[in-house]
Amino acid sequence: NWFGMVDEPERKDAFGIAHSLKGASANLSLTPFYRAVAAVVEDLRKYSGVGREAAEEDTELELHLQQYRMQRDLLMSLVRKYAG
Repeated sequence: NWFGMVDEPERKDAFGIAHSLKGASANLSLTPFYRAVAAVVEDLRKYSGVGREAAEEDTELELHLQQYRMQRDLLMSLVRKYAG
């Protein structure tokens, strides 16, 4: 679970993991999941710089993480339904 890394100094690691999820979801044509992950990737790219205004950026990132979680849960429920 890469969410735990977001508030830590390892934002590059979080970015790399999110970017990999973005690519995999695009390759699998999981469009709603891709869009949610892509928003997180862009937040991590944008907010990893120096001099960031934490309150505004963290709020936006948290919103995108919530959207990601919703899409992830939907995807996992479909996998469970059809895998078993």
